[in-house]
Amino acid sequence: MIPEIRQFFERHIGRAGAGVPDEARCMQLAAAALLEEAVHGELVCEEMEVDEVHLAIGQAFDLPREQLEAVIELTELEARQDEFCCEFGDLIRDHFGRDHKARLAEMLWLAVYAGDGRVDEFERDLVVKAASMAGIQDEELRAAFAQVAGTRH
Repeated sequence: MIPEIRQFFERHIGRAGAGVPDEARCMQLAAAALLEEAVHGELVCEEMEVDEVHLAIGQAFDLPREQLEAVIELTELEARQDEFCCEFGDLIRDHFGRDHKARLAEMLWLAVYAGDGRVDEFERDLVVKAASMAGIQDEELRAAFAQVAGTRH
């Protein structure tokens, strides 16, 4: 495992569920990291699609710029070292319980909805891939989609 990813996770994401006042921020960072990992794992991905993911994350979550940039840098480092590695996904899968994964599923859908208020095929596939990496069950992902889509219409 890339030590920088583990350190970032422990410092900023792994505290979710520990009663920290900024738990929502931890969940947002977790969603951002998963989406970034998923987009870097795409074999055929246009630069425009990567930019759209960055924009959507920025619009969906009011994350500090330095944290978001750190997530992007770490997932780019990860992608350079391995064709498709999902270290953030592994950490989330191993450290988040079912309730946190369900909330995380909602965050993933919120992020892809943020750009233009709809979910295209690329975005849907990205969320499904990110959820799979994090061990989010299909029924949790479907329920989160229904919840988020219901609030959008």
